[in-house]
Amino acid sequence: MKRGTLVLFSIAVILVLSLGVVSAGWFGDLWAKITGRATADGVCSGNIASYCHQFDQGQSECDSDSLCQYSDYDQWCQPKNANYCSTLISQTSCQTQSGCTWTATTSPADIIAPSITNQLASPSSNSALITWTTNENSNSCVEYWKGADIHKTICNSQQTSVTSHNVNITGLLPSTSYVYTVITIDSAGNMARNTNGFTTTATTSITATCTDSDGGLNYSIFGWINYTGNPQGIIREYDACWNSTTLQERICVDATNNSKNFVYYKCPDSCADGRCIKVPIPVTINTNNLSISVFLTKDEFYSGEKITLK
Repeated sequence: MKRGTLVLFSIAVILVLSLGVVSAGWFGDLWAKITGRATADGVCSGNIASYCHQFDQGQSECDSDSLCQYSDYDQWCQPKNANYCSTLISQTSCQTQSGCTWTATTSPADIIAPSITNQLASPSSNSALITWTTNENSNSCVEYWKGADIHKTICNSQQTSVTSHNVNITGLLPSTSYVYTVITIDSAGNMARNTNGFTTTATTSITATCTDSDGGLNYSIFGWINYTGNPQGIIREYDACWNSTTLQERICVDATNNSKNFVYYKCPDSCADGRCIKVPIPVTINTNNLSISVFLTKDEFYSGEKITLK
């Protein structure tokens, strides 16, 4: 094997062997720094003086250790760096070095409440949408009241850990001032509150109108009314038979306020298809001398009724 190849092979072997012990001693710390895997979950402290003192009786042994040096004045072996332990950044390298102690660190307790920003109330005549943001995840609740009334609290059950919050308050009175407090609590139990107010808007008025297709109390004609005094829009209600002889007649009551109502009417004979009707009228037919005579047993007819002989 050529000399150059042998040197490269030797270096490779050393590196491979070193990988097995990268977690120990100074090489572990060097490797951690190179790879960026330095641990940050503890602190190494202590003094390696006791480690170096083991070489007090032999200057050559003391000086041969990279961490120690012999003092001719004191005539003992002492550390080159009294703060050497603090330079060890991995738990293993710290714990394997005599005189060093590894102390695990814990995250400090969260005692800071969320910060509330962008708080806004958007009221209508009977509700108000409250929105805000926080700088950390927290829940969404609002306390609200008016005057000396009892305070009420409502929470958004869908927002237990968010940074963008909204709570919709319903059942409010129109043209009324309310006070409300945003309440938000993070996972550590820190609570933030911020109070503000809003006034609901006035109720939107609806102009009612009513029209009757059969002109009012017209029992012999099937009809309906169109009524617009409802937030859902136009409502159409039809005349209907309550039973075989009773008609429920829909009507517009008062032209000044355009309200609607209905009356029950007892039909003289029968009710069908939303109107009063006559029952079939018996007739007698005499065919003597090829003449036909019709004898009606009743003489009451509704306007427009027709009689058909078969």
